[in-house]
Amino acid sequence: MLRSMFAGVSGIQSHMLMMDVVGNNIANVNTVGYKSSYTTFRDIMSQTLRGGQSPTPASAGTNPIQIGLGAGVGSVDANFSQGSLQNTGRATDLAIQGGGMFILRQGNVDSYSRAGTFSFDSDGTMTNPQNGAIVQGWMADATGVFDQTKPVGDIVVPVTTIGQPRATTSINFGGNLPATAAVLDTVQTTIGVRDSQGNERTLTIQWEK
Repeated sequence: MLRSMFAGVSGIQSHMLMMDVVGNNIANVNTVGYKSSYTTFRDIMSQTLRGGQSPTPASAGTNPIQIGLGAGVGSVDANFSQGSLQNTGRATDLAIQGGGMFILRQGNVDSYSRAGTFSFDSDGTMTNPQNGAIVQGWMADATGVFDQTKPVGDIVVPVTTIGQPRATTSINFGGNLPATAAVLDTVQTTIGVRDSQGNERTLTIQWEK
């Protein structure tokens, strides 16, 4: 009697834990970077009342008699499949497509997260506003090249730093020509423009079919 009650109670307890996992998934439906979990059940080792017997010339074999002792929770695992990306309207909100993690440094400890809700502090350091952890990555040099052979470091974009301006050397235009237009390979048009200092420059526009 007690054994049968224990088997039923073990199933209720396992089901209760599964409901806890489902409730936690529902509670985090709006949590950025949250990965849902799922429950895997297992049966508890059965009690053998009688062992099996192999067949003999006089009789056939018999199966063992085993009584299950209930159910248990084998594991609670996270589902790391790719979720849908959403536009938040904030330039500092990031997301990872595929595998990978953001590296966040807090003191001497590095942690990893899929949540990309970041912002810049007053010093221009990209941080996690929830705990102040600093986002790690590679900073580009003056030419915009990333050296991924170097160790990652703090991502800092000083708000007071002004880069040297560079003159525009070429402009690409795109458009549709009317169906009645003549078929041409290349057309060049030269126009006069003025730069930011008021000096006259020549701009050549090249049109291709």
